[in-house]
Amino acid sequence: MRLSRKYASAWGRVGLLVALAGRSGLAGPSLRLTFKPPARPAERREVRWIQARALEAAPFLDGQLRDRAWSSASSSTSFVNVTDGKAPDRPLRMLVGHAEGKLYLGIHVEGQPEQDERLELLFDALHGHESCQVLVALPTGKVEGWSSAGGKQEPWEPGVESRVEGDAHGWNLELALPRKSLADPTNGIVGFNVVHAGRTLATWNPAGSDARRPEGLGHLAFETLTLTVQAVRAGTFVHGGNLFHVQVGNRSAKQVKARAVLAVDPEDGSAYRRYYQFVVQGDEVGLVPLRYVLPEKGKADVGLVLLDDELKQRYFAFTRRNITPVDAIRVQEGAAIPWTYAANIKLAFRREELDSLQFIASLRQAMGARTLAVCRQRKLPSGEFDLRVEDDLAPATYELRLSVLREGLVVASRKIEFTVRPEE
Repeated sequence: MRLSRKYASAWGRVGLLVALAGRSGLAGPSLRLTFKPPARPAERREVRWIQARALEAAPFLDGQLRDRAWSSASSSTSFVNVTDGKAPDRPLRMLVGHAEGKLYLGIHVEGQPEQDERLELLFDALHGHESCQVLVALPTGKVEGWSSAGGKQEPWEPGVESRVEGDAHGWNLELALPRKSLADPTNGIVGFNVVHAGRTLATWNPAGSDARRPEGLGHLAFETLTLTVQAVRAGTFVHGGNLFHVQVGNRSAKQVKARAVLAVDPEDGSAYRRYYQFVVQGDEVGLVPLRYVLPEKGKADVGLVLLDDELKQRYFAFTRRNITPVDAIRVQEGAAIPWTYAANIKLAFRREELDSLQFIASLRQAMGARTLAVCRQRKLPSGEFDLRVEDDLAPATYELRLSVLREGLVVASRKIEFTVRPEE
């Protein structure tokens, strides 16, 4: 059997043709994908991460950012203008750490305070992109908070300790926030962003106009002993197979054996757990893929716990609640065409995910063992395309299998049966 490929590169008709020849040597049917150009170019926004390092002691809050405890905190100056993504006219520096059950934030704003100037600290502890807790700090020292969910806003009083002071170079905010005041204090990672509002808007996470929305936040990870989860990436939640990519760092010089427990709790009560074991080498960062399945109907909660190999120490916990998975592959069949078949395919994945996906289509007769044609496409140019069977098919019932893979693992599949009839 011989496999031949032809490529066309013009946008509007970016096609991939894969033909599988029959045993007789004559060309058989083939499958063609014609990708539709996206409505606008894909926006590749960076989602920033910062680690709240474990501080040796709780810093004394005097508004000066000089306490020795701040020396072991994480630091970031990566603020950008909301409008154009360029560095702001007034630079900012942020320090982040945790100690004694509290999150400590220190922020320096360059330049003297202006009228109506403020710092906004935004949190999404549920990671559901539906709720947000906000603290607003003014140069006068006033700090107030509110919580927003489902279009409703109400006061939020988390028991914050803070101090604001000015100096010759600008003004400083030092703040301590009890971790238990967050919506889900067991999480090792929360959605997080800092926005500076003055004559212009500057944001730490470069999300443009979404900088103040739950879906536009970056991530804050709490450092734990030995192993620290530095990132959890989920992508689009779909019916069927899904993947968590967990980035784990090992602070020690020796390799560490660990276990992960992934719990899925659907609305229909069909809860299950999956158990994983892995090893992270000393002073290294490892990427751990964890696969799980979401139900065909209803919402689900997904929880992840990272433990030591003896199940005595919990390093990390992460929860996503009320996940509503979607159909990954949507098919709209074309009008009946004699001797062949055509359909429009739409994938539910976001544009920034397409580079990591592979699409495979295979054709065979129903109940038949021999594959008649196979088509594979990596790094999809678009999430929408037309699929057509090239060349005439003999009158019969056929089975078309569509699959989407991420890093070699099937995350979605769909089977379509169609009957070819000769032209009457």
